[in-house]
Amino acid sequence: MSKHNDQIAMTWANGFLSKLKQSPADLEGQSDSYDGRQILLEEYYRVTPKGAGFDVFGLPSISIEKRARECPDHEKLLRRILSANYKAGINSPALWNDIASEILLGTFVCPPKIRRPPNTLLRNIIFKLMAIKLTEEMGLALNQNDERISTKPHSACKVIQDAYRKFGGSAPSTKNIYRIVTEDGEDWI
Repeated sequence: MSKHNDQIAMTWANGFLSKLKQSPADLEGQSDSYDGRQILLEEYYRVTPKGAGFDVFGLPSISIEKRARECPDHEKLLRRILSANYKAGINSPALWNDIASEILLGTFVCPPKIRRPPNTLLRNIIFKLMAIKLTEEMGLALNQNDERISTKPHSACKVIQDAYRKFGGSAPSTKNIYRIVTEDGEDWI
């Protein structure tokens, strides 16, 4: 990884955190008012803006529709996409016709509220999304022990740590960031 590519990765990581437009306290679960899950769900399902609406098709549309019946966050995302697409005159996935009809007719049963996740869950989700982007799309190794870059100065975990510190958060060690992004924890999406 050249110094130029390291700068590109760091610029992206800083921009991603800035896009969330919140403080580290919000991301670390110390604020009840921040709804960062919507931004993260959009990122996770690769929901892309299309004019005044959204473009979402294929497997993500299936997952969102299925989870909307179980999870309030997914229901909110689905309603937001349906509403924006309707106002913009953009077709939503045909798969969503039944659930859209239920919502319009008032027969949709809202999913029950789920218990609040652990305080650091939102931050951990952000770390996982950043690690995916940095490793798959920017070619960084996940950590320094990765054989592909054993002689390279930066890893995805180091970029995440540096960006989070620059963002103002108290970032864990790169070893703990590695543990966070590789653990098979609870169903977080």
